[in-house]
Amino acid sequence: MSEELYEQIPEDSENSEEEDELQAAWEVQVEREQWYGRLPEGNEPWKVAARVNPDRWKTVFRSEATGEIVDAVVALWPERTATFYLYMELLWQSRVEDDKPVPAMEPVARTQLRARRANAAVMGEMTQLVDAEEHRRDEETDAAVARHRSRMS
Repeated sequence: MSEELYEQIPEDSENSEEEDELQAAWEVQVEREQWYGRLPEGNEPWKVAARVNPDRWKTVFRSEATGEIVDAVVALWPERTATFYLYMELLWQSRVEDDKPVPAMEPVARTQLRARRANAAVMGEMTQLVDAEEHRRDEETDAAVARHRSRMS
């Protein structure tokens, strides 16, 4: 099966660095899925490789967040925008899938200082990623509106 999937990759003698990275990620994913006896739906190499991309939460290859994650995001980040909640839920889900640190879903006791610091650090890191993506998307939207207005003038 691996050979069949491998044959679907178009041959190109001069692969870019990004293509090489996607190829390597695809091969790792195929090996992992074969080990567990399953291949994900849509086995095209670029889709498989995209699923192992840590930034996939910003792409169409993301997984939807579980209800537990949705509830935790709203509880941990009160009074944020709907866009922030959406991005945070998608980021959290991808980090769970990648076995990366995520905030504790339950409040950490004040006596557990080390755990509280670790939780705060993870929340801070995730908040920065989501805020940056939200800002980037806002700038893209503003630029698109400005281009549209200039065409209308």
